[in-house]
Order: sequence, then C-alpha cells, then structure tokens
Amino acid sequence: MKKLAIYTTSNGFTYDALGNVVTKQTANLKKEGKTINYEYDYGRLTAINYPDHPENNVKYHYGGINSSYNRIGRLMLREDGSGAIEYYYGKMGEVLKTVRTLIVPNQAVATYVTQWKYDSHNRLLEMIYPDEEKVTLSLPQHPFSPLFACAG
Repeated sequence: MKKLAIYTTSNGFTYDALGNVVTKQTANLKKEGKTINYEYDYGRLTAINYPDHPENNVKYHYGGINSSYNRIGRLMLREDGSGAIEYYYGKMGEVLKTVRTLIVPNQAVATYVTQWKYDSHNRLLEMIYPDEEKVTLSLPQHPFSPLFACAG
C-alpha cells in the first residue's frame, strides 16, 4: 500500500488519505509506544496486526476473478486466532451461508454452518442455525399486518 499522507488526531487513531484507519493506539499501548496496525489493498481491509499478541491478528481474504458463490471482490474468508469464517453470497450480494470453524487447543475442530434464505426481492425468509433450527419469517398478507411474523 502506498501511503500518500497520514492524518493523526488526539483520539489515538491515524488515517490514510482515503480515511481508512491505519493505526490505533490505546492508553496501554501508548505507554509502550506500540500501535495496532491496519493493512489495506485498494481500500479493502486485509489485516489487523496486534503488537503484543500476534496470535490475535486478523486476516481478510477477498474473492478473485475465478471465485465461486458470487464472491468476486467480496469478503470470502476471515481468519483470526480462534479460527475462520467463510462467506457464501447470492446473486444480489446477500449472505447465503457462513461456515465458522473454531480451533481450540487440545480440542477437536468445531464447525458451525448458518444459512439464510431470501425471496426474489431479497427479503429474508428463513434462517437456519448451526443446530439446524429453522426460523421462518412471513411477509404481511395485507397492509395493516405486522411487518413480519416469525415461527421457529
């Protein structure tokens, strides 16, 4: 990333010319002269790096030209110290599914899938939780109905 200018304010943040947060300095980090650093690629957040606990660093991966599930240019994977979240999108950019993988030391890897279903106008109709519980949202039948009815 080419930095054109860095703007600083007294609140502990510095910004690049696009207004993206580049560094964050908490009161504790300030005592040690350290900062939390943010990295970008074409304005998209790609990493958050912590000075004292790099195991907590976060990486963001975006879909490339050959990505499936409508992930081209969208957040595809977020990795952090606890595991990762993978994102799947519909034709209108709506999140259809997330796969959360948790890595716990000395434990089996746990995977949780959450899904969403939408109508042709991109209105949420159903959520399916990792335990396979379904919550169904019903659209109003007439103008004076509540906005949604929920069953699950």
